[in-house]
Amino acid sequence: MASKEPCEMTQEVAKVLFKKGGTLVVMDMPPGTDFGIDLKSWTTGSNFKGIKMIPPGLHFIHYSAKDEFNESAPRVGFFHIFKEQDFIVKRWDNKETDMTIEEEVIERIKNNHKELDKFLGPYPYDVLNQWKELTSKISDNILERCQPLTGYVRSALELENYDNEMRLKKSNKTQLRRRESGLSVEAKEELLLPNLKPKKGTELRFTEVPERNYPDDATPAEITDFEAFEHWKKLIALICGAEKAISSRRSIYVDFLHTIEIQLSHAPEDILCDIVADNNFVYYHLRKLFATIEINPEIEGRLKSEAARLQVRLTNQFSWDFSNLQQEEFDEAPVVVAIN
Repeated sequence: MASKEPCEMTQEVAKVLFKKGGTLVVMDMPPGTDFGIDLKSWTTGSNFKGIKMIPPGLHFIHYSAKDEFNESAPRVGFFHIFKEQDFIVKRWDNKETDMTIEEEVIERIKNNHKELDKFLGPYPYDVLNQWKELTSKISDNILERCQPLTGYVRSALELENYDNEMRLKKSNKTQLRRRESGLSVEAKEELLLPNLKPKKGTELRFTEVPERNYPDDATPAEITDFEAFEHWKKLIALICGAEKAISSRRSIYVDFLHTIEIQLSHAPEDILCDIVADNNFVYYHLRKLFATIEINPEIEGRLKSEAARLQVRLTNQFSWDFSNLQQEEFDEAPVVVAIN
């Protein structure tokens, strides 16, 4: 069950973390920078030099500097798996508004650790349980495979323009003209827009979700149901819609329900809605999944009980209605046409 109970920093825990916890030293960070680790962030002051007593394990360090107009820049962050007594040093680069690794000064700063200690803030131990729950499925291999090659995750992806000449090299000119002749005005206008693609090495390397994830005999309406733009939404649609896999992959679906429960406990309901359709896509797909679990006679035991428990939890949290799961939704119900 997802829990928001904070960890209690006892004297014993504090002593252990002081001796064995990791340290992140940040040199020359401008005052007023939004700086954080995991689920907490602060506005830095002039004396801020980093964070101490970081528990071993995976952590996400993130920051957002202020520009000359006092506007916050897009957030940048990086993952790091801290080991016991890990000592990491970063230096702020004003030109790049980014942080770089300073390997050559680590030993010098380590030797000055005691004097530096008063400028280091303690890790926000009260969020540790929540952070562990959110990241419990992220292994070293998954992190290495999915994070950008640069090692930095950016809230605003860096884009580069691939001009028309480069596009023409990758496609046959004759075929391109034939395609354009049958395009609508809107489609032709779209071709005139810059062809922007992520700057190499900055994009997250998620596993590609197949665009075609519907059966051969699917109707246009059924195909539309699977359209999604964000990777997370695609995964939810894919997992909740794989009806044949549920009975044979029960343990995966138990893990999925547990993971989605934790994620939703940190998400405000308004971001779950499709802006265009004003439709809550998570509720829609979970309702389909719960209906499949309910009606499938091969599914019993833990998966069924976990699904029932999560329905109650989400109803209490978001007031989502999971009653009458076998009743067709209004948009999917057959249309009755009167014939005179």
